[in-house]
Amino acid sequence: MAKDELFKGSGVRPFEFNDRVAEVFDDMLARSVPSYAQVMGMIGELLARFLRSGDRVYDLGCSTGNTLLELARRLEGIELAFIGIDNSPAMIKKATRKAELFSRSDRIRFIREDITRAGLDNPGAVILNYTLQFVAPARRRDFLDRVHAAIRVGGFLILSE
Repeated sequence: MAKDELFKGSGVRPFEFNDRVAEVFDDMLARSVPSYAQVMGMIGELLARFLRSGDRVYDLGCSTGNTLLELARRLEGIELAFIGIDNSPAMIKKATRKAELFSRSDRIRFIREDITRAGLDNPGAVILNYTLQFVAPARRRDFLDRVHAAIRVGGFLILSE
């Protein structure tokens, strides 16, 4: 894992999810999000308990794909389709590379798209891990209503912020 030292020193530029950020993003998360590993574990437990074989799991704002890679590993015994959506080409490129590297390309698909406009095909679960904060406040209600309407009966949304 590449170490994040992007903002060390002077001359800080505006933050954007580009190639430089994508390369160190995993380190950024590990250092800056308290209890991130525990959140991943709890999500895995919820999905194992409540999803059905054949369900789709969407990770909106999937960044480098860590959540779906970890869930695919933890939930290997359940036939699930994992779909990650992010609007950053650099993040999608890195997520796709990681899925190929860990031989998960058959279970995980990554799509570059605006999460607020993405089509969700009857998901069993939708994950928003530290993502809603990047949706403009004026658009959040409509976005969450759209996500809610897409989730299958008995499915659920996992929201971490």
